[in-house]
Amino acid sequence: MPTSWLDRAALRLSPSWGLNRIRARARAEAIMGFEAARMPLRDRFRDRDGGPNDEVGNALAVLRRRSRALVRDNPYAKKILLTLAGHQVGYGIRPRATTDDKPTNKRFNAAFTEWAKKGVIGGQLDYFGGQHQAAWARGESGEALVRAVRLSSREMRDRGMKVPLQIEIVEADLLADGLSASGNPLGPRVVHGVSFDRRGNRDGYWFRGSHPGEGTMLRYGDDARFWPAADVVHLQRAYADRPGTVRGIPDLTPSITRLYRLDDYEVAAIEQARAAALTGIIWETADGEADMQTGKPGGGAGEGQDTGGADVPVEMYPGMIGSAPAGSKAHYLQPAGAGPFEPFVGHGLRAIAAGAGCTYDQATGDLRAANYSSMRGGRAEFRRVVEDDQYLMIIPQMCDPVVDWFTQMAMAAGVLEEGDYPVTHMPPRIELIDPSQDVPALRSMRRLGLQTWGQQVMEQGFDPDEQMEEIRRENADFDERGIILDGDPRRMSLSGGANDPKQNAAIEIAATGAASPRPQAPTSADPAAQGAPPVVPFRPRRAS
Repeated sequence: MPTSWLDRAALRLSPSWGLNRIRARARAEAIMGFEAARMPLRDRFRDRDGGPNDEVGNALAVLRRRSRALVRDNPYAKKILLTLAGHQVGYGIRPRATTDDKPTNKRFNAAFTEWAKKGVIGGQLDYFGGQHQAAWARGESGEALVRAVRLSSREMRDRGMKVPLQIEIVEADLLADGLSASGNPLGPRVVHGVSFDRRGNRDGYWFRGSHPGEGTMLRYGDDARFWPAADVVHLQRAYADRPGTVRGIPDLTPSITRLYRLDDYEVAAIEQARAAALTGIIWETADGEADMQTGKPGGGAGEGQDTGGADVPVEMYPGMIGSAPAGSKAHYLQPAGAGPFEPFVGHGLRAIAAGAGCTYDQATGDLRAANYSSMRGGRAEFRRVVEDDQYLMIIPQMCDPVVDWFTQMAMAAGVLEEGDYPVTHMPPRIELIDPSQDVPALRSMRRLGLQTWGQQVMEQGFDPDEQMEEIRRENADFDERGIILDGDPRRMSLSGGANDPKQNAAIEIAATGAASPRPQAPTSADPAAQGAPPVVPFRPRRAS
C-alpha cells in the first residue's frame, strides 16, 4: 500500500516500529464502512457491523476531500451538484406570512425582504444566496452549518440594518469532528463535535477557531468554542441516514469510486485513440539486423556505405515520397482502436447519476434519446426527491429557524409588533417541460378541485397575494385604455371568441369615446369654409 514520507522515515529509523505503523493504518482503512473512503479503492465487497457514527466518523474527512476533488476536476460531479442545489433552492425559498390580517402580512414580508438583502455575513450574498451556498456545501461536504450572529447598535448603524441579526454560513470542517466524549451514560455526551443532553437532544456545537485546511498565516486560533444549539443550524440529509447518525456524508459518496474509475478509463481510451492515430514503419533488412546506435539498417554495410538513409522508425506524413533500403521489408504498425467507448461511459454515467439522485440527462446534458414522455417520467421521480429535500431538510432545518431568529430580533427592535407570525415557504418554480401539454393539465386539476389557484401560483414561485394585486392593476389599466387581450378570461373564451360582445364593445366605447358623434371637418371646396355667403339654389316660380 502507498506510504507517506513519515512511514518511510519510520522504516529507516526503526523497521519494526515503521512496519507496525503501516499495519495499524491498513487495519484502520480496512474497517472503514465506505468503499469510497478506502485507500486505495478496492474491488472486493466488504461489510461490517458498525454503528452509524463509527462508520461516518472514520470516513468523513476522506469522503469530504475526495468529493471536493471531484467537484473541482470532474465536470459531471460539478454538474450534478449544480443541478441538485439549483432545484432544491434555486433563487431562494421565500417565506410568506399567513396571518389573518393582510396589512400585517404585508409588513412582515416587506421587513423580511429588506433584512434579507444584508442578512449574510460577508457582504457578497443576500439571504437567498446564502441558502444556495448552504445547499451547495451540504451536497459537496455532506453537511453545512449556519450560525446566528446578533449585532450591537453600532454594528446595526454601520451596516444600515434595522434588525440586529446576521447569519454566517460555516463549512463542515469547522465543526470539531475529532471531539467526542461519552462520560456518564445518563449524562451529557459529545459525538464528533455535537453536544447532547441526557435525553439525547442536541444542546450545542463545538467549533474550531479556524479552518484546519487554511495556511498558518490565515489561522487565528484552534481552541474549540461552544455554540448553543438554539443559535446553530446543522443542515444534513438526516431523513435518509441511519437513525442516530450525527454527521452527514456527501451526496457523491455512492458515485465517488465510479467517477474516479470513469476518469481513468477516459484517460486510457484517449491515449489508446492517440496511439491508433499514429502510423509507423519498421524496416526489416536481409540479415535481420539493424544498427542500434544510428537506428539504420545494418546488413554488413561498412562506414560510409549507403543504406538508403532510412531511420527506424520512419515518420509518415501526407504526400510523402520515400525510398526503402535495398533488400528491406516494411512492417506497418496498425494499433487497435479504442473500442466501444460511448456505451460503457453511458452505462457508468447512468449509475453515477442514480447514485447522486438525479437523472442521466441532468448529469450530462445529453438529450439525444430524450422525448416528452421519458423526460416527464424522469422529472416526476426527480421532483419527488427534490421535494423530500425541501420539505424534510432545507425548510425545517434551515428556513424555519432563520425566520424564527428574524421574528424574535425584529420584535425586539420594534420593527414588528409582538405576536405570532406563521409563515409558509415558497420554493423556486417548477419548470414546465412542455407548456402546451402541461398547462391544460394544470387547468383541469384546478377545475376538478385537485389544486387551488394559489397552490399553482406558488409552484411557479410567486406570491398569490402579490399575483392577484398585479392582475387587478393590469386589468384596470387595460379596461381604462379599452384594450382587450386574447388571453383575458373575463372577456375572451378559451376558443378565442368574445364572452359577451356587447360588454366588450361597451368597454372600448367607454375608453375611446366611440359612442359620441364626431363633427366632420369642412373641406376646402365648401364655400362656408372659406368665409363666403352660402349659395342659394335657383328655383323658378310656377306660372299661375
